[in-house]
Amino acid sequence: MKNSIIFLIVLLLVGGARAQGFDTKTMESFATGLFEQMDLDHDGFLTSDEYAHTGGGGFPVDYELLDLNQDGVVDKSEYLLAVRKFHPPSHQKAI
Repeated sequence: MKNSIIFLIVLLLVGGARAQGFDTKTMESFATGLFEQMDLDHDGFLTSDEYAHTGGGGFPVDYELLDLNQDGVVDKSEYLLAVRKFHPPSHQKAI
């Protein structure tokens, strides 16, 4: 139940961030917070299980696309690159 509530809150926050058209710095700060919430064991990496368990933080991208170096985990820099690519601020085009 607790995870369901967290997931719903994250979905609302992501939707709000997109609707507000946040700038790059704000969106990356927001994404960093999401990454840290999804990193359930706080080791600095997202596993596919953590990503699935947290619903991807409301980020509708396949885990395999986030793991840029294909090492089986997603670090914060890989996650932020994906955010920039798939969810750019409203005034910018996707990479």
